[in-house]
Amino acid sequence: MNHVHDPVTSTFPPEVTSSIFLACIDEAPSYPFTNSTLWRIANIPWTLGAVCRQWRQIVWATPELWTLIRILVTSLQPERLVYMRERLLRSGQIPLQLQITPTTYEDGLDIQTVFDFLHERNRTWDSLHIKLLDINSQDIQCDPQAFSKLRVLRLHNVSTISITQDIFWRESVKPEPEVVELRGFSPHGLNIDWKNVKDFVAESLPIPRFLEVLQKAPKLRRCYLSTKSRSHELEPSPAVASIYAHNKLQELSIEGFDDKKMSDLLDNACFPSLSHLSFDHMHYRLPTNVILSFIRRSSCLLKQLTLLDADLGNSIIPLLRELPSLRHLHLSPRYGYNFSPKELFKVLASSSIPDVINKYLKQNGVISS
Repeated sequence: MNHVHDPVTSTFPPEVTSSIFLACIDEAPSYPFTNSTLWRIANIPWTLGAVCRQWRQIVWATPELWTLIRILVTSLQPERLVYMRERLLRSGQIPLQLQITPTTYEDGLDIQTVFDFLHERNRTWDSLHIKLLDINSQDIQCDPQAFSKLRVLRLHNVSTISITQDIFWRESVKPEPEVVELRGFSPHGLNIDWKNVKDFVAESLPIPRFLEVLQKAPKLRRCYLSTKSRSHELEPSPAVASIYAHNKLQELSIEGFDDKKMSDLLDNACFPSLSHLSFDHMHYRLPTNVILSFIRRSSCLLKQLTLLDADLGNSIIPLLRELPSLRHLHLSPRYGYNFSPKELFKVLASSSIPDVINKYLKQNGVISS
């Protein structure tokens, strides 16, 4: 590409072009977090640098573009450390975004080798995402200084063995992340300080353990809880002793819960600041009474309700009657289940009974399906 093909950006100062390149990267992580986002960010500098020499010079001189390092541990040959070294040099001293993923290959470096390599260069981490296959070989020793600025922590257990013991950070200095994602991990054995956590994602976590997290994380704003088909249980579920209240939680997303797990959560929780509530992959009739009891107990002003892949039946109208603050309603009935939106639309269109559905949803709200 030359000045003829690029008459606009070629006239910009390098600082302006660099800022445009940085706009390609999401500052905030997606929620829930996806690997596709990480892959896209990791490839951005190489894609931009391949356009032309001018762009390549600017990309090479923009350290913020080089902070994400993805490592396939068991396929990482020693010569690949050269690639890591170059990326580290280009990223300056900006905290790193590190993702470590196992593969099916048998040769290569282990995770501890990667950590040792980074520690030798006195690098700190902004985010850390680790997938583990073999727990016994991943008792990782971390330099406390490396995670002094850790903002995002994602741990994914892809083995068939439960992980409940302390794996990371046995030192007295604990990381204080703002975002925590645990898939197949129990927070009970995670040695971190929860006081700054604002986003929490958990898969296959017993409800009592989640309620304990609420007590540890006073700044929690968003939660995404899901139940996936796993070959093991994280741990036996302890009994729930009382109602757990959290005054800051604003968004709660629930996916794949059965009737019992739904009741265990909503019957024992109180979230006064809740504004967004989402249910996905509900494999049974929508538990209207449980949801209404939870909302009344919380006295929350719910603004958005999402019901995806759910057996709605005729319970949606009584539920909406109890939500006068609702602004956005997203419905997606479960495939094959008998649900007709006609009755809902009739109620919304009715002007003779104004208090049947709240006026905001009727006049200014958004309904999608």
